[in-house]
Amino acid sequence: MPKTKSLIYQVREALNQKLRIGESRHHDKQVGITHDGIYSWGTYNTYLAKCCAFVKWVKANYGLESGSESMANPEVKNISNHLTNLESNQTIKTLADAKQYVNAYLQHHINQGYSPYTQKTIASALAKLYGCSTKDFIPTQTRHRANITRSRKGKAKFLEANNKEFVDFCRATGLRRHEIKNLRPENLGYDESTGKYMLVGIKGKGGRLRSCPILFQKEPDIGNSKSLPNNTTNNTAKETTETTASNRANSSTGDVALDTTINTSVGLKVIERIKNTPANERVWSKIPSRADIHSYRADYCKSLYELHARPIADIPASDRYYCRKDLKGVIYDKRAMAVASRALGHNRIGVIAGSYLYGGGVGE
Repeated sequence: MPKTKSLIYQVREALNQKLRIGESRHHDKQVGITHDGIYSWGTYNTYLAKCCAFVKWVKANYGLESGSESMANPEVKNISNHLTNLESNQTIKTLADAKQYVNAYLQHHINQGYSPYTQKTIASALAKLYGCSTKDFIPTQTRHRANITRSRKGKAKFLEANNKEFVDFCRATGLRRHEIKNLRPENLGYDESTGKYMLVGIKGKGGRLRSCPILFQKEPDIGNSKSLPNNTTNNTAKETTETTASNRANSSTGDVALDTTINTSVGLKVIERIKNTPANERVWSKIPSRADIHSYRADYCKSLYELHARPIADIPASDRYYCRKDLKGVIYDKRAMAVASRALGHNRIGVIAGSYLYGGGVGE
């Protein structure tokens, strides 16, 4: 009789069969078949980790040959009433055997105080594993924007003053950590219509390519030629500063304003660094591990949004984005949101409303 494959092996095998790397998720979504596909390695690795943790938990708590539950997790006995109906002398050998414990596993994480976002990720991973919907499981706790803590309760111990060039670079480009890591000189482009430089061919999540503007290019524009000015020191006394969007908008929302202003020549320094990088080499060979890059992306988003946002009186009703709940009364310009969202590599404007703008809109 052939040996039964381990649960970990079965998880990996099941998820491997769902890989759709390189295929169009947008196309599959239009025809309604995305439920059975995984379209990026990031999603695959996340789901693999969550599903492996699930089968290990099941094996530890319910997979004993004797049929009795493990005492490794005493809380298991009180998870929910439906556990009393489970067969007591069963050995967990297949994913099908483990499926009956999905609700218990989710309830365990709810009881342990895991965030609603983590709960939802686990539920989504298991739904993908079993080819069903998260609605087939017990409901996880509701996710609320006000409870998001990433980049909002102080930053890790990172001396921004000692890494000013890197911080300014992030705030002027809005790139993710892996995008900065892979940035090379060939990603620098030039927009003839605006006379400004931009980043092109940026490979974001899911392998999607995008272009994004480089902010804080001092006025007047860089010029008609593609070369940087030979001497920028003559205008030092005339340089102005450009305050990030949150400093201008937070008066009506009560958020804490950024403790910095960004000099309008920062964009020139970004361009210069890219231009001075040898061909085929990375612009940043080392990236500070403690840098809160997500918060710098939020700064970029606010600044770019503010550049394109219209006065509230000039925004048609159809172009107004009304926030709810904790941000009730805050209004965004949908057109400006779309510009900022595309530059960050997101398709839905709701993402930046919840995770980047932090309420820096206009109050009614």
